[in-house]
Amino acid sequence: MNTRKVVLVSSLLVCSIFAVAIAIHAQQSAGVQMAQPGADVASGKSLVLEITLNEPLPTDSSVIARVRPDGASQQVIQLESSSPDDSSRKKFTLKTVMPTPVAPGKWHLESVFITLPGSIQWQTLDHNPLTFEVQGKPFETPTKVEVTLGH
Repeated sequence: MNTRKVVLVSSLLVCSIFAVAIAIHAQQSAGVQMAQPGADVASGKSLVLEITLNEPLPTDSSVIARVRPDGASQQVIQLESSSPDDSSRKKFTLKTVMPTPVAPGKWHLESVFITLPGSIQWQTLDHNPLTFEVQGKPFETPTKVEVTLGH
């Protein structure tokens, strides 16, 4: 009797994993746009992105988008939402406040991905190109360094 229970539980687990994998595999692209094209994006102000997925987002998953300035390799801002805007679970609004200070100039959408239900894994989605201008006063940053061993 215990063997049957183990086999049944194992079979249910395998089926659940396949169902999640199939649902996630279907979700491979996202359309992204600024909530208000031409909006004044600056340090301390809101950045709002509207995401449209090609398939419904699975329950207990999140949509995450990363944006970054063209001229900096490490300043990445992450926006996230697990609450859809509609019952189809395809439309999401992602919001954040730009940090202070923030690199002014041209920024772009670096990546969009979804987290998988019940895990710490994610799937990167194909997305349209998106660029926007961040307002602010330019500031100088080091571009070169010399390093020596200390005593």
